[in-house]
Amino acid sequence: METRHLLMMLLVLAPLTIAGCATPIHGSVFAQEDGSYKGIATADGERTAYKMAAQDAKTTCKEKEKKRDFVVLNQSSKYIGPNMAANEKGLTRLTMKVLEFAAKTKSDENYKVEVHFKCR
Repeated sequence: METRHLLMMLLVLAPLTIAGCATPIHGSVFAQEDGSYKGIATADGERTAYKMAAQDAKTTCKEKEKKRDFVVLNQSSKYIGPNMAANEKGLTRLTMKVLEFAAKTKSDENYKVEVHFKCR
């Protein structure tokens, strides 16, 4: 029985590892009605997501409004990574904790950051 679970765990981890290495960091900027913008970025870490959002804001202001800088009106971040093992027990819990660890270390989308900004 344990050998079967170990084999299943290995079969599940291999694709996660491969997919995690190939997943890009995502960022998008949306124009708002009042002339401001809302940037949304997801990344493996909160700091990386904020950096991505700041770079997107800078690029948006430079390309769309020919301005060199921006001011942040509001910002927020949220952990969106896995939390699978909370209600499981025994070997299933152990297997899910291993999968959760693999997903946290390989996923490029554990944090979502939203930055509302205006160019100046």
